[in-house]
Amino acid sequence: MFAKYVAKGDDVVDAYMKVFPTNNEKYANNQSKLLLRTERVKNLIRDEINKHLEEAEITPKYLLEEMRDVIDKSESTDRDKITALTTLMKISGMMDTEKKSESLTVFQGFTQEQLNAIQKPKHKKLQEVKRDIKN
Repeated sequence: MFAKYVAKGDDVVDAYMKVFPTNNEKYANNQSKLLLRTERVKNLIRDEINKHLEEAEITPKYLLEEMRDVIDKSESTDRDKITALTTLMKISGMMDTEKKSESLTVFQGFTQEQLNAIQKPKHKKLQEVKRDIKN
């Protein structure tokens, strides 16, 4: 039911609160985010959206033809044409859609003060427990 409400266009928090017994919006927000990350829920939402598209007779072929019409029309703005072309390039695999990032960390070492703090135990040992492990 959660996937149906989300696919219909309901807010995810409202969808969660309709399906699961809670009045706590903060909790519903957190739980709905967790649900949206799962493959199962993503697939259910995708299936629901596909059902709605089929009912409206919106097929992938129709969408591609409409994008092509935008590109071919002389009245279309360059911005609209570029958006349509970019979308078609992503669909066809000509453009990479994965976001990649790299990070670099530079470590300059510890200061003498930090090294001294590590070497001198300032904390008192509260308790020690030893246990024999049998093989």
